[in-house]
Amino acid sequence: MKAEWILVLGLGLLAIPARAQDSTAPATQKDKVSYGIGVGVAKTLKAQGIDVNLDLVVKGLRDALSGQKLAMSDEEINSTMSALQQEVNQKQMQERAKLADDNKKAGDAFLADNGKRDGVVTLPSGLQYKIVKAADGKKPTDADSVSCNY
Repeated sequence: MKAEWILVLGLGLLAIPARAQDSTAPATQKDKVSYGIGVGVAKTLKAQGIDVNLDLVVKGLRDALSGQKLAMSDEEINSTMSALQQEVNQKQMQERAKLADDNKKAGDAFLADNGKRDGVVTLPSGLQYKIVKAADGKKPTDADSVSCNY
């Protein structure tokens, strides 16, 4: 997983020359793929709120692809990427917890308002219902089959 993440990041940024500001569209298939990978990696990093030093990302790509001695050991890289993954996971868990809390508050507010509407019955369990059209006919028993339309 970590190696794949590093590979995707590396491939994505391979197409970005350091400090280049060329705005021409990629022409060859290789250039288009390279640019697309770079955009994909950048969007993923941005969406996950990961702040990177682009110069060092490019340096890491170049060092790894050219076979030069890496500035960090594999152990340091794996440890760093593992810590990053834990940080991202923790952040996502906090965001989900906040979203769940907001949704719970909105749901409770809806039920409170809905319970005040004419004809809405709230049971002790919190279940709410409204009889749209009351019937005077025979009531079903345990032995009967009923069909409900929601």
